[in-house]
Amino acid sequence: MEAIPVIALAAIIIFLVRKRKKRARQELDLSLAVVGFEASGKTVYIGSMFNELRVPGDHGVFLDAIPEKAGKLLSLYNTTADTDKKFPDSTNKGELIEWPFTVKVRSAGSVITLGAFRYLDFAGESLRDLYTAAPNPETRRLYDHFKNADILMAMLDGLQVKRYLENRPRPGFQNDLGTLLALLSGHQKPVNLILAKWDILEDQYSFRQVVERLFQINQFAKFVRAQAVPGICRLIPVSSVGPGFAREEGNAMRKVAGKVINPVRVEVPVACALPDALTAIRQVKPGPARASNLMRWAGTMKLNMGILTVDLAALNAPPAASYLSAALGTPAAAGQFIRYCEDRLTQFDREFPESDLVRFMLQHQQGL
Repeated sequence: MEAIPVIALAAIIIFLVRKRKKRARQELDLSLAVVGFEASGKTVYIGSMFNELRVPGDHGVFLDAIPEKAGKLLSLYNTTADTDKKFPDSTNKGELIEWPFTVKVRSAGSVITLGAFRYLDFAGESLRDLYTAAPNPETRRLYDHFKNADILMAMLDGLQVKRYLENRPRPGFQNDLGTLLALLSGHQKPVNLILAKWDILEDQYSFRQVVERLFQINQFAKFVRAQAVPGICRLIPVSSVGPGFAREEGNAMRKVAGKVINPVRVEVPVACALPDALTAIRQVKPGPARASNLMRWAGTMKLNMGILTVDLAALNAPPAASYLSAALGTPAAAGQFIRYCEDRLTQFDREFPESDLVRFMLQHQQGL
């Protein structure tokens, strides 16, 4: 008779373990690793991005953070917005900051937690040590985080890109760009490039002009060509402060007194992350770790994922982000998040068709 309670207890434990594993598979776990050299705009961007996404819009999607992290991020944003203060200091050399967020979806009846989203920020000054010094704990830690990330992003300093377009590049501009691209190339992951400080470029150059000039850099062109394998490489123009808020002064940016901050497209890198990571997984055989976990989550959520193929005959067709969508049976919260990503990405593709660098490269190869 004593064996019955033991058997019942064992059954309960097995049930709870299975339930916990099932719940874990139903939670999104997405990691972005972001790198860029000092003063490229990473610190200002993360504050503006969080401020933009901490309040749900029409789609009901928003990011939350623990009070300590939220307070630091809002302090960054408020410092940036105050024209009487200097821009926030860059990340210190050797410092790797992880910003953990919770993805939440608000509907008519409730607020649902969809999962975790981690933004990894590595100090720019340490990047040069990757190829000029012996391996050390900092560089090993960077490689480990890149290896485990779902999508990689690099921040390009719009001020330095502007100087390059004006034929007065900062010494070392192309060497630094090559360092970034080499680091990104060492991992079979989707890659997006964030062009920061777009507000100081857009009045003088079209986005197409910027893309065409960057393709004149041999290392940049080779890098994009290699990204045709995972199929993803975007150039995303963002402004963490908005038009007219800051001006170029020497080799730095200075705030304009009395201007009001108004960030532009700071949410796009986040909206691109999940669709691009899943598309790349379908193109490249996933490894045994995080990529397969993300695919299992997509399967649990019953998402429709088309395989991204390059159709040269369709390159002139209106861009549409149709490779990821909610299917019949997809949980409502996941469906809302997917629709948010799809709508934002489709709108972005229409505004900046050249942002899909792989597609743009193939168009030029075909003389389109």
